[in-house]
Amino acid sequence: MAVHTLAYMMTLRDLTDRQIADLKDAGRGFEVYVNPVPDPALSSSTATGFFVPRGMHVTAVHATAWIVGLKTGGGDLAENPIDHAQLEAPSLLRLAPPLVRPLAAAPGCDQPGVQLLTNQAIAINENEVLQAKVRVQVSADLTDITSFVLSVVVFLNDKVVAPPSDGQLFWIGGPFEGTTAQPGKWTTLAWPTGTGGLLPDGRYALMAVEHWSLTAVAARVQFAGGIYRPGVISVRGKFERTHEAFYECRFGVLGLFSSFALPQFEVLCTDADTLHNVTYAVMRVG
Repeated sequence: MAVHTLAYMMTLRDLTDRQIADLKDAGRGFEVYVNPVPDPALSSSTATGFFVPRGMHVTAVHATAWIVGLKTGGGDLAENPIDHAQLEAPSLLRLAPPLVRPLAAAPGCDQPGVQLLTNQAIAINENEVLQAKVRVQVSADLTDITSFVLSVVVFLNDKVVAPPSDGQLFWIGGPFEGTTAQPGKWTTLAWPTGTGGLLPDGRYALMAVEHWSLTAVAARVQFAGGIYRPGVISVRGKFERTHEAFYECRFGVLGLFSSFALPQFEVLCTDADTLHNVTYAVMRVG
């Protein structure tokens, strides 16, 4: 059982002057390989993608973007400018790079769009570079762009979905304050003061995670002694929920941990968020 979450992201500060000019033109737009978010869990990556570990398959993909700007002639524009998104790797060229469908309406939107491939996982050859390519194009000419964010989140596993045991599922968690997210980087949240003794002594299976903060993109879990980090699509409002596939535990057991070694939560945000809320579902297994 191995589950891992990769992310690619670009914001306005990552675009070239030419890309910004093309983005302002409703008749042009541009296509780009989205920058991979540095991932300490993987041994290596390139400027445009990740080397996929052996035996891993793509089981879900989420792609979204959001732009805010001023229209030529007056008025505001706020929309998702993605025209299409696709994954690329050498072995995928035997047919065609798979498109990401559906696309999400907006970052952090209620019930974010996720392409589920749990029954038709995409195999990637070992040490191939997996890239995310996106084409963006706005619906009206712009004189200025005030905000732009583009993200693709890819969920990998070894096709071994560990089913839950016959036990009671408990949702626990709450606010995580005191950690400032580093924009565009995975940031580990500090456990709240007094977390010790949160769970009775024993061994637990983590079944699901949900996270929200104001500019959240995704969150993932780091287990003590583990390499891979399963994750979830975050939302940006405390009354919203992530895609049902995550909170209905369709990916099986995400990992095992002891009450003496609680997992760490990592978040990916576009701004320096300081207030996070993490809830997670556990099942006692020993």
